[in-house]
Amino acid sequence: MTTNSPQKTTTYNFDKEDFAFLSLREYEETWSSLGLEDLNEKESDGLIKLFNASGIANSDDFDPTKVLLVKSACNILSAVYGPAIFRDGEKIILKSGDNQTIITQEGDRLTVGELKGKINVTEVEDGKGGKYPKVDASLISSDRAVFKIRVILNNEQNWSAGDIESMIINEESLLPYLAPVPIPAMKMQDLGVGEYEVKAISSSEGEYGLSFKLHLSGGQTVWVRGNSDILLQAGYQKKPHVPLTHIPHF
Repeated sequence: MTTNSPQKTTTYNFDKEDFAFLSLREYEETWSSLGLEDLNEKESDGLIKLFNASGIANSDDFDPTKVLLVKSACNILSAVYGPAIFRDGEKIILKSGDNQTIITQEGDRLTVGELKGKINVTEVEDGKGGKYPKVDASLISSDRAVFKIRVILNNEQNWSAGDIESMIINEESLLPYLAPVPIPAMKMQDLGVGEYEVKAISSSEGEYGLSFKLHLSGGQTVWVRGNSDILLQAGYQKKPHVPLTHIPHF
């Protein structure tokens, strides 16, 4: 009797170091959307397979020109934001660039399209010695391709690695632990020169540090860049109930 050896797995990661070609480019904007055509064959291969297996590529709204979000500083790449898992209302979402699809959960098993997987958590230290959970999902296809997808937690709850481990072992819903889908934000230069009333300033802590957004009275949300970013990084805080006007300069 002959037993066939199991097929070996191929693992795809979507961190900054997995997009080395992008580091060779210069970036005019702090935030930029990139498409599949902006990547070399090796870098786009995992994304294309993920989009096909998850069903994202089959959506009528699929936009291959906006599959990654990148951040730069002084025209140099500083961060790559690839596929990640968020919350959208009462749904678990796999999002990559402007594209997304729904993930279902049954017990400790996640399913999206043809992919099945589970949550993994490790405890890591930040630059100040503080500990926090780093969470990802391993989504696996029938041909044994493994896609490592970041799980974005709601930082306001200050979840620990133990909290996430308990959720996994007890087969609880992942939904309450997730950060909401990011609100689409404009580039600051798209506002044009003028005066804009700032209602609020929000921040999010990522692997590459703090990012800020201005929430304007007209309903727009704008990525912070330039001198405004320097001011906020230095600790400036908007006083409650005190009007603040932002005047872009280009």
